[in-house]
Amino acid sequence: MELFTDFQRAAPVPDELIERYRGYVPEQLLEYWKQQGFGSARDGFIKLINPDEYRIRLEGYFPHPHMIPIMATGLADIVVMIEGTVRILQYRYGTYAGLSSNFKYLPSMLASDTFIDEFFSWQPYPEALAQQGPLAFDECFGYVPLLALGSACVAGTR
Repeated sequence: MELFTDFQRAAPVPDELIERYRGYVPEQLLEYWKQQGFGSARDGFIKLINPDEYRIRLEGYFPHPHMIPIMATGLADIVVMIEGTVRILQYRYGTYAGLSSNFKYLPSMLASDTFIDEFFSWQPYPEALAQQGPLAFDECFGYVPLLALGSACVAGTR
């Protein structure tokens, strides 16, 4: 069972982390963690992440304290689970939106170029990737200046 066919493993998921999140995230996600570990796909754009690390990094920046971060993007968006639903926090736009009412639909959605483009606004990513090269697993591209200050493109800040 694979979430992504082009997955690049960055690290295995410790058994104790899997057990800590059992009952809080779908069994399907726990199986992906067991089989694939943490890593990235879609040219490094989608990252299956360690929720503990992101909860520490983003403490106080989640709209709801019970959100569990499960994925990140190469443009610094965070995909979270909350109350069985999958949502996306796009800090670059200051938005928070639903992606799916059930995790089981997410793999087929992530396989769709149209879905990735519409819901993740990924268009600046391929250009930044071509200009700056591949990201390390713990990196993302950013805007210079920030979008709120009138940026029109992604720059090579990491």
